[in-house]
Amino acid sequence: MRIVIQAFMGSIIIHALYFGSAIMVGFIKTSRYKPDIVNAWGQAGALQNETVFGNVISSSLYSLTILGQP
Repeated sequence: MRIVIQAFMGSIIIHALYFGSAIMVGFIKTSRYKPDIVNAWGQAGALQNETVFGNVISSSLYSLTILGQP
């Protein structure tokens, strides 16, 4: 039973580090972003003209990965 509890705690720590690092990277990028509104009007060619289709992992799958760690 002790190994199950250790595995569960290890899984929680790994997931917390993963989500925490993603949040910190997003926070740092957001806080350092300085928009260049004046020059953006003259660069209409910088708009994206391609679309990419893909799939995203469901948020409910993350809860299953916490319980599914060996």
